[in-house]
Amino acid sequence: VARAPLGDDWLRKPPELVVEVLSPSTAAKDRIEKRSICERAGVRYFLLADPVLKTVEAFVLTGDRYAELPARDGLVRLDFDGVIVALSLPLLFEA
Repeated sequence: VARAPLGDDWLRKPPELVVEVLSPSTAAKDRIEKRSICERAGVRYFLLADPVLKTVEAFVLTGDRYAELPARDGLVRLDFDGVIVALSLPLLFEA
């Protein structure tokens, strides 16, 4: 997710949100390397979705490091400069 402000420079900024869907063959790489890349790039929110375990871990950039974003009542709230997006973690894997 990348928000596009006016002008030509928006593609040079990091996205606001990256959701990484884990696969068994790359899970370790996704958890460590991709998280680190996003952290260094300044991606505000990083989510790890595990379709096998049906879990989602959410992180928010605090300073230059990710901190786990707690779920309250099964919801993770992402604040995009006053626009709140609430993700229902239990519903993400329902078919």
